[in-house]
Amino acid sequence: MNADGHVCGVQTDNGTLVVVDNGPPDTNVRGCPPAESGFAKVAWPATVPPDRNNDGYACLKFAGEGFLPKAVVIDNNVPPR
Repeated sequence: MNADGHVCGVQTDNGTLVVVDNGPPDTNVRGCPPAESGFAKVAWPATVPPDRNNDGYACLKFAGEGFLPKAVVIDNNVPPR
């Protein structure tokens, strides 16, 4: 989101890949990437990573092939285009 080409990520014990932009959270923005990206807005426990804007929502998509695709979760602080 800050266009520097870098993100921060961690894979949890259950295989979920949590990825966030390496820039500061924008607490005024509450959007997910465009629908064609595959992300959907989901309820998420407030203040639990990746919910950096503390609004209780995140953006989720499943990526990969096979029986158990990986979950990718980012905060819903994507600026509108």
